[in-house]
Amino acid sequence: MYISKKELLDLTGISYGQLYRWKREGLIPEDWFIKKSSYTGQETFFPKDKIIDRIREIQELKDQYSLEELAKLLSPEHGNDIFISEEYLADRGEEFAKTLSYYKKCVNDIPLKFFDFILVLAFQEIKDSLHLEDDALFSMMDLNVKRFIDVGSIDFIILVLAIETNHYLLLLKESNYLDMKKDRLEIYFDPKMKICKEISLSQLNDEFRKKNKELFTGGQ
Repeated sequence: MYISKKELLDLTGISYGQLYRWKREGLIPEDWFIKKSSYTGQETFFPKDKIIDRIREIQELKDQYSLEELAKLLSPEHGNDIFISEEYLADRGEEFAKTLSYYKKCVNDIPLKFFDFILVLAFQEIKDSLHLEDDALFSMMDLNVKRFIDVGSIDFIILVLAIETNHYLLLLKESNYLDMKKDRLEIYFDPKMKICKEISLSQLNDEFRKKNKELFTGGQ
């Protein structure tokens, strides 16, 4: 669902100036400002749940952190310089360690960036939620890891499609997927196929940042 700029300002109590200042500071992604035609002409809309959650976060945290620190905490552009220690990774458990190890194999052990870490979280969630065996997950990673890296953005949804006991991944731009749901566009699959999991990379990113603020704000 989307919310208009006027509705957003009325609902949250923030000003036009605050909204666009936070955009300039990188606290609100530019691609959340979506121009659409309306009966009054062109109007700005936002993905409703995301923008409201983000504004509430900013309001809750702005007294604890500077705008620069908040940008590092909230913006996906700030992340590739974040160091995640081997000790931290080891604490996530044996299953995660196996997924991480195989991911490194898929990318020939090159140094991992923060985006790679988000992808590892996504593959681990797929494995856990669908109770996949290691071999099934690793085959999925063989087919998809390098393609997902080429995308290089968290603004995507991973759909896991099942045909009998086999699973396949579909990567969709999140804004396009939200548009499809908003407009109630129907996609017809083969009757044997079903969507069994939906994973938002941006949501994984946001959840990790909220739980690990010290990594992005210098230990504040």
